[in-house]
Amino acid sequence: MVYWVAGRTCDPSLPIDVVAVLGAVIYLLSSMLTAWALSENRYAEAVSRVQEERGQRVCSTGPYAFVRHPMYSAIIMWCVSVVMVFPTVWVTLVSGAVALVIVVRTALEDEMLANGLPGYSEYRGNMRWRLVPFVW
Repeated sequence: MVYWVAGRTCDPSLPIDVVAVLGAVIYLLSSMLTAWALSENRYAEAVSRVQEERGQRVCSTGPYAFVRHPMYSAIIMWCVSVVMVFPTVWVTLVSGAVALVIVVRTALEDEMLANGLPGYSEYRGNMRWRLVPFVW
């Protein structure tokens, strides 16, 4: 959706500037963070749930040693990068909406895991940061 909006609202004659290049770097870093998180968490799925049938355990290694939800952190990074590469009001609004949904989903998922995944409450107590180290 964001790319569709970007394609409809961006001016292709705009020069590539430092902000756009930095946005591309952040995009690459968000992709790397996603890959790292996926390689560490063998329980990652599109739908959040406790996977009792697979013997799900808390993942606290790799990027999970820095934040509780690194894949969602990567999505937030992606939202920022897209706005930097495609600086339009509409891209900003859609990316902001995506980021807001991710923040809400993070809070809901955090509670679901605390209530249903053994050891998650302890991990949550030890790993203070949900999405951004030293911030939230």
